[in-house]
This record gives sequence, C-alpha cells and structure tokens, in this order.
Amino acid sequence: MKDYSIKKNLSYMAMAFSRPRQLVDALLKETSFLYSIFPLILFTILFEISYVLDYLSETSGFFHIIADVLEIPDAQYNLYQIFLFPIVHIVDFLVFGGVIYALSRFLRLYKVNTIKSVFFFMFIWNTIGLLGFITENLAAWWKLEFLLYAQPIYLMIYLLYPMEFFHKQAEITRRKSLVLSVASVVVFISFRMIFLG
Repeated sequence: MKDYSIKKNLSYMAMAFSRPRQLVDALLKETSFLYSIFPLILFTILFEISYVLDYLSETSGFFHIIADVLEIPDAQYNLYQIFLFPIVHIVDFLVFGGVIYALSRFLRLYKVNTIKSVFFFMFIWNTIGLLGFITENLAAWWKLEFLLYAQPIYLMIYLLYPMEFFHKQAEITRRKSLVLSVASVVVFISFRMIFLG
C-alpha cells in the first residue's frame, strides 16, 4: 500500500488514452496491483448506479440472454442485475485468467504471467470502460447516436492492449500474442453478454 499513489493511478489512466506503449511498459514494471483496483471500483460504482436507475425507471434492456431464456421480465431482471453485476464483473476476470493460463500452457508460452495479465486487463477494461459508459449515456440521453459507433473502436483497444502486453511480457511474436488476446477477450465478452446483456 505504501508504494501506491492515487496521482500515479490517475496518470496511468490518462496514459491509456494518450500513450499506450509507455503505459504497457510502465505496468509491466509495476509491482502494485492496486492500480487496477481503483478503475475497477469506479467502473463498478457507475454501472451499479446505472442498474439502479434502470430498475427505478423501469427501462427495458437492449437484450438479456438469461432473462429471455428463463422468461424473466425486464424490470425483475434489472433488479437482479444490481446484485449480479459486481459478481459477474469479478468472475469474468477470473474466466479471462483461466483462458490465458490454459492457452498459454497449450501453446507453451511459459513466460506469460497470468496474474499480471489479469490485473493489466482489469486496468484497461475498466479505464476504457469509463469512457464507454460516458459515450453510451450521452448517446442514450442526449440522442447522440453517432457515439455508438465508438463501440467497435473500444473492442479494438481491448484486443490490442493485451496483445502488446503479452508480446512484451513473454517476448513472443505478435501473432501468438494476438491469438492469446483474441481468445481471452472473446470468452471474456461472451461471458458478460450471457449474464449481463
């Protein structure tokens, strides 16, 4: 805890949008995992508030796979999501780590550090996700639909950041690091989509 600095954390978060290579280098050397926890907490709080507001305003979701399968009304599922979201959000990073561990062992990429990779992706997902949250809400509330076209850009960022991290961390080719990145991110997003829509 003594090595942690909120100012440094905010600086890292700003670097995610302005200096990606320097951020990867900095987080590869970082020894404290607390830098990943701060964006996680911010992201979780914002989405919890959003789910509470969805429930109170009886907003119907875009699509809820679990709700559709179990035939749960949107209003009731919005209530479930208030409690379900933090659990799914944390478990999803464990799923991400499981894919990295299994695939890196299968491909004999023994230098890939699963724990450090999970905390790196946790930092990236939640930091970029904060911007995604803002653009989605601007699109919904201010009728700025063109902001929804940013979603594919976020997906590319979610794929490229881990790819670069694996490449530098394990000193492997970008092709192998891309395979590892695509597989882990696709499973990660699929898991979220099933439970959270």
